[in-house]
Amino acid sequence: FFFFFFFFKQKTAYEIMPSLVGSEMCIRDRRRVHGEPVSSWMIKGAIDFLLSNDPTAKSLRNSFVFKIIPMLNPDGVIQGNYRCSLAGCDLNRRYLNPSSVFHPTIHYLKKMAKEFSRQHPMLLYCDFHGHSKARNVFMYGNSAEEYPEKFRVFPYIMSKLNSYFSYEDSQFAVQKGKMTTARVAMWKELGICGVYTIEASFFGSEKKRVCSLRWRICLLYTSDAADDSLRVDLGGRRIIKKK
Repeated sequence: FFFFFFFFKQKTAYEIMPSLVGSEMCIRDRRRVHGEPVSSWMIKGAIDFLLSNDPTAKSLRNSFVFKIIPMLNPDGVIQGNYRCSLAGCDLNRRYLNPSSVFHPTIHYLKKMAKEFSRQHPMLLYCDFHGHSKARNVFMYGNSAEEYPEKFRVFPYIMSKLNSYFSYEDSQFAVQKGKMTTARVAMWKELGICGVYTIEASFFGSEKKRVCSLRWRICLLYTSDAADDSLRVDLGGRRIIKKK
């Protein structure tokens, strides 16, 4: 799991939006890290961009404070998992009442986020994931009957700034089975509309063929790391038995 959120530092969003219009956020990386390789790719690209000398990156650094947690499941990932911890817990289903003993990273992430939200107006909370079925890069967001459009603004802007991002594949709903996820639990606790899960496909984009080679490298990384004796991949899913 990869989490990325920011809140106001000095300026308002309206003051920096002119510098963002017409630009395209780039995703770039030269190495892979543990976990879902496609989400590692995205978060590394975000860090590279924010630390760059690009005028837009400088404007963002002057306007916002960014808090980035690149890994929330280190003990599970080192054992070959990307979803379950070493204790066998699906950490993205523990956000309602995480234990400081069994789910310490989630427990202290929530504590930190809530403390910051009391001191600063937080704008965005986003976790980065890889999707094993769907294509493209897209977002899952929440929704409310009174103001459904507020949840859709940020993904819509993303689709206009970055041609790899698919607004059409994004979904905005609060299903009963998702109540314990970061996206729903943090939305209810932080009280902001900008809580999202961004998903990148393990199998590539339907928008630009130029992406396919990079996604193929990520997929090979997952397959090559499979355990030969158990015939399972990094996520614990069964794969075709090797001859």
